[in-house]
Amino acid sequence: MLIVLFYHTYVYIEVTPYEYLATFAIKFLHWPVNDVPLLMSVFFGTNFLGRFLGIPLSFVLRPRTMIIINLIVTTIAYVMLLLVKGLPGILWVSAALAGIGMATTFATTLLWISESIPVTGRVSAIVTASGAFSCIIQPQIVGRLFEVPEVGGPMSMVYVLVTAAFVHIALFSAMLVFVARCFSKQRVRALHRSMDVACGPEKTGESENHAYPDSRQH
Repeated sequence: MLIVLFYHTYVYIEVTPYEYLATFAIKFLHWPVNDVPLLMSVFFGTNFLGRFLGIPLSFVLRPRTMIIINLIVTTIAYVMLLLVKGLPGILWVSAALAGIGMATTFATTLLWISESIPVTGRVSAIVTASGAFSCIIQPQIVGRLFEVPEVGGPMSMVYVLVTAAFVHIALFSAMLVFVARCFSKQRVRALHRSMDVACGPEKTGESENHAYPDSRQH
């Protein structure tokens, strides 16, 4: 269930800038149309750079560490957008950070999950289905709020992104706790098994002594 919610939330973080960042710059910040392609080029360029750098970094950093870095960078990028009304130029920085921050989250999370549970066809189907379902729901939420002045109008996109970023961190924290508890239980079971194996011959000898008490006396 946590995996489903994690990837469901991830789609809000990734797809929303794809679909609404250009509209946000034109409709809310009143940017010239000629500047918007450059803004999206910065976003997609840093996203490509993050995926490219993710290959060598995966040999150095653990998947959990990479996910934590991605979540922090993405959250900073979207929290910065709360200041965009007074500082429109901050949108450039936010787009660059968001692009590089979300670049490897999908693949790295799947790699981290594979360390705890076998990534079978069923698990992959759950991940794909949760993302696909979110792609259906996300435009209905963000797109409708975009046209409602009572909830901020175009700024509602920022509120959705900030909320999704913090929910993403909360879900990953819950997954960390769940995995830690599972591993602790597995270690306790392994310890009990090793103790049983180590004490096995002694118990066997004791049972033989009780079964034949007079054999050693003779």
